[in-house]
Amino acid sequence: MLYVLYGEDGFSRQQALDEIKSTIGDETALATNTTVLEGQQATVDQIRTVAETMPFLAERRLVIIQGLLERFESRTKAGRRKKAAGVSSRQNRMSTSPWLTIWLRYLIAPWWCWWMER
Repeated sequence: MLYVLYGEDGFSRQQALDEIKSTIGDETALATNTTVLEGQQATVDQIRTVAETMPFLAERRLVIIQGLLERFESRTKAGRRKKAAGVSSRQNRMSTSPWLTIWLRYLIAPWWCWWMER
């Protein structure tokens, strides 16, 4: 399952993330099965590896990638597509993987969500 949390209201984003976290299980399961990555430095292979990791003594894993879409901001349409190609090619495998949550302050690249749905 893929969630994109965005907007200027940090409190509401945090509430939504807390609600998602509550579905993982108790605090021990949450701590064991949560990974936080910084979107500006994370590579496609790192994201794929973490997202495909099976949960430990829980039904789900939670992967939080902060600021990922900001990385794909580009001045040209061709540049945006080229940068998103590596991520979109792995979307089908990740759709059956653990939960992937992308935490954003602003949705800078709405085309990326459309590109991922294709």
